[in-house]
Amino acid sequence: MLQKTAILITLLLAIFSLITPDCYSEISAKKHVLILNSYHKGLNWTDRVVDGIESVLKPGSRDIELYYEYMDSKRFADREQQDKT
Repeated sequence: MLQKTAILITLLLAIFSLITPDCYSEISAKKHVLILNSYHKGLNWTDRVVDGIESVLKPGSRDIELYYEYMDSKRFADREQQDKT
């Protein structure tokens, strides 16, 4: 009886180890990169930095997902921040 229980547990563990959720394979397969820009899209500086990053990370890389955020601090900075610059 004990031997049958051990075999059953071993089989169940083997089956469960083969069944993995898709989210685990997605995490290991794809890298997520956040590109945080201080200024807005369309500004020459920002566009050149983004182009440089993409030229290194994008060519032939299907395992890298790039995300962009633009803080637009050049146009929407508060008064105190503008006085510092």
